[in-house]
Amino acid sequence: HIITSTHTHTHTRSEQLLVLHQLFLRGLHSRVEKWPVVSFGNILWLFLPMTTIYHHFVGNHSHAMEMVQSLCTDHAFKPFLDSIQAKKSTQGLSLEELLAAPLKKITFYLEDLKELKAHTPLEHVDYIYLQETIDELEIIQKTVTDDVCISENVRQVLRVEQKIEGGCDVLLDKEQSLIKEGILTRIREGDKQSRSKVQPLHCFLFSKHLLFTVRIKKTPTDVYRISKDCGILPLAKCSVSEYTCTDCTDLTFIGMKLDYSHGDKTDHFILAAGSTADKAQWFVDLSQVRKGLMRRGRSQ
Repeated sequence: HIITSTHTHTHTRSEQLLVLHQLFLRGLHSRVEKWPVVSFGNILWLFLPMTTIYHHFVGNHSHAMEMVQSLCTDHAFKPFLDSIQAKKSTQGLSLEELLAAPLKKITFYLEDLKELKAHTPLEHVDYIYLQETIDELEIIQKTVTDDVCISENVRQVLRVEQKIEGGCDVLLDKEQSLIKEGILTRIREGDKQSRSKVQPLHCFLFSKHLLFTVRIKKTPTDVYRISKDCGILPLAKCSVSEYTCTDCTDLTFIGMKLDYSHGDKTDHFILAAGSTADKAQWFVDLSQVRKGLMRRGRSQ
């Protein structure tokens, strides 16, 4: 069961936002019915004090996403979540996307109001209300921009975690962020084989770990299983270097090597990308993640 405090922290101000939008839309409809003589400055004037609801919603949003992340680890909660997200009223959106939707709408509100203001004469009775509403929404947007980045990152990580068969605990770290995903092929030293004879791995590069997975066939949606051979590599314990695949003629220029040191042992992972450009991008991204982890390690 979800306790009341969990529900409150996750959905703070959500219902009030819905009511606010319904009232605002009803007010706009009543004004449009009087076309072409339309004045809705008083609606904006009533709307302005209610923007505090947005401030509260934005301030709680990161915490709400953390609560959702925590709930997703509860196997008893997942069937309930799936049943809710399957409803037509959600329009195919996940809970994380629904919670982020009001934040993303701020940008569209600002664009519409600025366009309206550009076509409103300075002496018009609504001009000052338009400007005040724009000023207030811009204040909210500055707060939203950072929060949307955080919540979008959490949503991306959760989306991957939910695709992993049996889940993946290392992705429940709120500081983990998805850098990229793609196909890499593991080549074992001494193997005289071409790329066509090697099983490709679907790899997810995060800010702390590199996940090697195999796509599970015969599933309606993408489901991945952690590779038994490679698994999950903590990048803080890895180094990356260029590697020439001399044993595989068609992989000569697209190889790189990860050395994973744990205890007194070092495992070597020779990886081949799909092209020289793809290999170069993987190499850059892996190197940057490694540098970031080293900087954070020195600062702690």
